[in-house]
Amino acid sequence: AAYRAAVVASDLAPASQAQALAALRSFLRWARTMGASTLSADVVAEALRTPRTDVRRPYVSLSERELTALLEAAENPRDRALLAVMLGAGLRVSEVVALDVTDLLEDADGGAALYVRLGKGRKDRQVPVQPEVAGAIRRYLADTGRRLGDTGPLFRAHDLAASKLPRGRLTARSVGALVTRLASRAGIDAKAVSPHALRHTYALRALRHGGDVVAVSKLLGHSSIVTTQRYVDHLAVAELRAVVRIWSKLTNRPYTWRMGKAAAIGLVSLIVAALAVVILLLATRGASTPVRAVFEPFYSTPQGTTSVPVFPPPSVVPLTP
Repeated sequence: AAYRAAVVASDLAPASQAQALAALRSFLRWARTMGASTLSADVVAEALRTPRTDVRRPYVSLSERELTALLEAAENPRDRALLAVMLGAGLRVSEVVALDVTDLLEDADGGAALYVRLGKGRKDRQVPVQPEVAGAIRRYLADTGRRLGDTGPLFRAHDLAASKLPRGRLTARSVGALVTRLASRAGIDAKAVSPHALRHTYALRALRHGGDVVAVSKLLGHSSIVTTQRYVDHLAVAELRAVVRIWSKLTNRPYTWRMGKAAAIGLVSLIVAALAVVILLLATRGASTPVRAVFEPFYSTPQGTTSVPVFPPPSVVPLTP
């Protein structure tokens, strides 16, 4: 409990707090199976429960204009191919730098896909890419004197120490620095653009253009669809903001309630008709005329019957699954 209080009071993000508590819960569960701990699972779950939080920081994503500016800021084939892969496949930065030349697959119909080996959770997957992405990779390979099917890393380092590194593979830190530098060159200074921001952009654009949540979850390599659902929530906020923006364009003055001439005449007619019905009911209450027979259900209920309201409530129809 003291450890949980220290974690919750720290400056860690909610996700990092949940990860720290989950790590200790896993360790205590393992210790119990080895006989080194006598704490029950219920006690551990209660003492190290994950703090509840409903506030999520919005994902950093790029607009279409910013995407165009970022791609134009790339000056060489490697950087253009790197951005094309991150924006066109939504890979994690660790998955991007782990790609080999042999991981670009092509079928008989000319379709291309990237084979991600041992992604998060040590799972393999194939991510289809557009012809523009495959074309950018081919141009980069041709610029470096390589061909499809060659061995070695897909993205190689261009710094002075590349020859001393094993196979000259580009590192995740170098990719982060490159994306930050290209974003600054593109004039995107108001956002903290990172490789993961490009992944967020890929997911939101896929959902915005009609992508299925389950399919997007598989493309991103999420182990649970709940993680992908967060993008849907973010997309819902963006679409609501677009609706508000459209409404603001439709009206540029304070709203004033007005009634047209036809609506006013209809309202007066309705009031007059209601008053006429009330007067007719009062006039026929004591009369024994055929008119009273018409309005008899409003006055009394015949003996032996059940009173039925004049305006019965609508019946509740159960929803079928």
